[in-house]
Amino acid sequence: MLNLPVRASHLALLLSSDEKLQERQHLITLCERFGVAPPEKKKWITLVPPLILFKYVGNNTASFSTYSFYVHDTPKDPFADSALKKVPVDWMSQLTGQVIVAAHATNCLRY
Repeated sequence: MLNLPVRASHLALLLSSDEKLQERQHLITLCERFGVAPPEKKKWITLVPPLILFKYVGNNTASFSTYSFYVHDTPKDPFADSALKKVPVDWMSQLTGQVIVAAHATNCLRY
């Protein structure tokens, strides 16, 4: 469940068979970095390191994977920094595949 306020970044990547094999190790690397168990070879995982909730959807037979990153905070300008900026830059730079969707959103209702 997501609580407000929240910023989200979503990526969908088109992957070749070889890239799909590399992706698993790349996910394990991220999990190890945050001290959480790596995903099973099924559908998704959720990590809850400080500031980030991360969801991955993919499997060994799909030709694409999706990644969603959520940050719960209240920045002065919610569109100045995307949730994606909280993801380790070195890890992001090594993602395999071709980006087919990239979206950023925010919900920071103030009363």
